[in-house]
Amino acid sequence: MLSGRIGPGPTQDRPGHTLFKRAAWSWLPGPNPGWGMELSSSILRADAIPLLAAQIADLQPGFARLASFFTPEPAAVPLQLGDPFWAEAARRHSRIRAVPNRNRAAWWEEVAVHAATKGLETDAAGLARLDPGRIAAPSSAMAERLVSGNYEPCTLYVLGDADALAHASRDPGRDPLEVIDLVMVLVPGWSGPDGVGPGDCAG
Repeated sequence: MLSGRIGPGPTQDRPGHTLFKRAAWSWLPGPNPGWGMELSSSILRADAIPLLAAQIADLQPGFARLASFFTPEPAAVPLQLGDPFWAEAARRHSRIRAVPNRNRAAWWEEVAVHAATKGLETDAAGLARLDPGRIAAPSSAMAERLVSGNYEPCTLYVLGDADALAHASRDPGRDPLEVIDLVMVLVPGWSGPDGVGPGDCAG
């Protein structure tokens, strides 16, 4: 151990600390190979661990106060579409569409959770990246289907904006359009004599 005018500790710590600051970042933090090869393992720390421990100790009261701001959440995602209609619709249909057909369409989260929970096909999604060219054709086909009333079998449609609502062709006696759980949903063939019956869309 080095010694000096003010004792062995500071005299040894100063070059150790200087070499530690100059060392490249590594994991675990704290190796100090410049201080001597025999001392260059991750077991030896030069000034690093005491400072880190003191900093963590300082933060503990703040962490304790923050704990009350974050209440425990249930492990399962709640199904937000809770009206009995949705369970019946899932039994009678195999597909649910979001209209207009685009990334992060209105109600896409609710529709996607419902579809995943009930095992339905859906195009409701929120994607980080989306190629506009890939979505153009499906969007155009959906718009034409909405205007013509030539709907897909076994499919219900969530209408996300006023334009979709204005262009939706339907027979009021056969194709109900309702607001259920704040969601505007069009169900072609639900009420007519040739409507989709339970189990008709299975598989």
